[in-house]
Amino acid sequence: MGIKPKSAGFKEITVSPKFGSQLTEVKGGYRTPHGEIVVSWQRNQQLVKLEVVVPKNTTVEIQLPQLSNKSLTLNGNVVTAASELKQLEAGTYQIEGVLHAAFD
Repeated sequence: MGIKPKSAGFKEITVSPKFGSQLTEVKGGYRTPHGEIVVSWQRNQQLVKLEVVVPKNTTVEIQLPQLSNKSLTLNGNVVTAASELKQLEAGTYQIEGVLHAAFD
């Protein structure tokens, strides 16, 4: 799932999922002192759809080195910089992107 604390007590969280070629769908979570963070993704060939549910009183940074920056969307809006995936507050986020050819 790639869920890791960025600060003590999971106040800040890093999500960095790895999209393998053998799996087409993954869902999991981790219960923090602030609530559960949930990460799920589906892969259809090169297209990846990711959903991250961030608990209250926390922020998350989503790291997606396997996806092309040219194709990323966050909640339907084009992501123009990786900084748009940092300091995301409580809520549900849908991210779509295309895998780099090297990660296929």
